Amino acid sequence: MSARDLVSENPFRTLGVYANASAKDRSANASKLKAFLRVGKSVAFPPDFAAVLPAPKRTAESVAAAEAALSLPADRLRHAQFWFANAKPADEIAFNRLRGGDIAGATEIWEKIGQTSAVQNRLVCALIQGNLRRALADAELIYGNDVRLRQFAEIAVADAAGTDFEKLRSDFYDTLCDAAGAEAVLAAMPNSPLRGRIRGQAAKPILDEIYALVAAAKNERKSGVFSDAALKAGTKLMNSARPLLQKLRNTAGEASSDFRLTADKVGLEVLQCAIDYFNKSKDDEAAHRAMVLIKFAQATVAGTMARERCDETARIMQENIDALPPPGVAAEAKAINAELEKYNNATQSDRLLMARGLLERTRPHLQAMRARLGASNPFYLQLSTEIVMAAAFPAYAILKVIAETGKRPPSNALYILLHVWSYVDLMDSFDLENDFKDSYRVMRNMLEQCHLAAKGLAARKSRQEDQSKVTCIVLAVIAVIVVIIIASS
Repeated sequence: MSARDLVSENPFRTLGVYANASAKDRSANASKLKAFLRVGKSVAFPPDFAAVLPAPKRTAESVAAAEAALSLPADRLRHAQFWFANAKPADEIAFNRLRGGDIAGATEIWEKIGQTSAVQNRLVCALIQGNLRRALADAELIYGNDVRLRQFAEIAVADAAGTDFEKLRSDFYDTLCDAAGAEAVLAAMPNSPLRGRIRGQAAKPILDEIYALVAAAKNERKSGVFSDAALKAGTKLMNSARPLLQKLRNTAGEASSDFRLTADKVGLEVLQCAIDYFNKSKDDEAAHRAMVLIKFAQATVAGTMARERCDETARIMQENIDALPPPGVAAEAKAINAELEKYNNATQSDRLLMARGLLERTRPHLQAMRARLGASNPFYLQLSTEIVMAAAFPAYAILKVIAETGKRPPSNALYILLHVWSYVDLMDSFDLENDFKDSYRVMRNMLEQCHLAAKGLAARKSRQEDQSKVTCIVLAVIAVIVVIIIASS
């Protein structure tokens, strides 16, 4: 039904009477209609206004329904809101023009008259013409004014003393919203206190649709076994709710509790979908995909607590994203991290034996990464440095103890230092972060001094005699270097 249908299919029109017709006139016309219908004939009445409206649809059933619809005073008032009243002599003059199809001429006559019936008749003409804005402007004159509203009621019913005027006001706008659409009514309505009444009605179907979407997303997220169920639910809710929230903002107002609470509901459900997806997913791109939902939630929620939760989740997810490899090197980074994890989980003695293998197995992956990202890429340099630090750790630990405490290193220190020197050329082939280059250079020089000292002594003395001397000399060399380092720092 349209707003025009409220006029053309009005029970008063079906019976061929005006809104202020007496019970006697209504009954007489109903009897006449039934008699004509029984013999298959039609009959016309002055209030048919067939020149500006479609011909009335009159059947035995529709006539009986019209009688029933107008039997009670409250019902007559409700239908009179969308029909003509013939209350003043000037009304009949205007009706004559209307019967001739001159709706503009009729409206012009009523515009010159200040009576409530004239305003009501202008309102009905505007509905016939589809001019919702004009109809609502005239409605404002009646329903925004208690005196006029009482006058309107007294026109339609003989005794308006028991009329519920607030309900009458609600009935008009509710019926018009049902017929024309609450959004259309709100858009055409003048800025007045009555707009609040329409906002609630216009918002209801939008709210119902949004809350149904939230419930569906929650159910899909909870019942899904795999992480993709949460991602799918969150994405669907995000895409479906976005235009509806915009409509709700325009309809209910951004500051309204309806909008703010609903925005929080949507945002927090999308946020939870993102969290559930990320926690279950093994996808390398899970953090990036989850962040799309999280950013939507951040931009959507209106409440302070909801926003704080979204912001904190976004911060944590950004940390996960920052730790991810750049696009195109995920496979290499995954392989390198697997080697590192295996190496770090080994005992200290096993790590010394595994260090060369760590360097050899990760080097091809790092070279592939370097080719894609460039030698100066921070992620590549950080991972390359981490591999070298892990391989050099046994020597680093010994040298650090000497430098910080000056204590005699463990008895196997020489063996460890010389063993690390055995694969120092392999470590040299790795790129390093600038902050680590100086430390690595010092360590390498110390390893080289140990190697040269051990090599020189081994050439001059027999293996049996030299073992203890080599250790002493090497430790002496280390001590000298450490003293030099400490003095320079």
